[in-house]
Amino acid sequence: MILSNAGIREALESGQIDITPIPNDNQYDTSSLDLRLGQHFKRYREGLVGLAGVTTVVDPDLLNYRSLSSKYMEVIPSSREDGSIIIKPDEFVLAVTLEKIHLPEESQIAARIEGRSTLARIGLSIHVTAPTIHLGFRGHLVLEIKNHGGLDIRLTPGMAICQLIFERVEQPASREIDTSYQEQESP
Repeated sequence: MILSNAGIREALESGQIDITPIPNDNQYDTSSLDLRLGQHFKRYREGLVGLAGVTTVVDPDLLNYRSLSSKYMEVIPSSREDGSIIIKPDEFVLAVTLEKIHLPEESQIAARIEGRSTLARIGLSIHVTAPTIHLGFRGHLVLEIKNHGGLDIRLTPGMAICQLIFERVEQPASREIDTSYQEQESP
């Protein structure tokens, strides 16, 4: 069962969902909650990937993401006072939500992250895959953002970037969440 805006508010008030900072009234829709863009951005380093004659092969079965990202990714600095960055057509960046989420296992609430239609209509996708936020998750959500459109797009910290749809899980999980992405603060 998907929670309505009233159900999301009740779950927040009772501690079944924990979100920091606490959402503003304008972040609620009828059956979702908008999350805002945080201040941390990363991209694959130019010159290390995508060059003619340079081949980098990643074997997902042997992938150590932290090692890969430290070798091939860089922080995107902002040259503007508002902390914004420009994402060019076909560019891929990682970013985090401003909000930190905690879905306590005992609450039996999970969530799905979805893009926003206004951003999709200008070619911006917010997550490539993996829309599920499992019960027991704690941390900022990392967004896999891709500009599929033909125009440069400005991403500004604090802008509404995605929405969460909360769902009640039918019965308690048989084991705890197993992910290396707990408590993540940056991409």
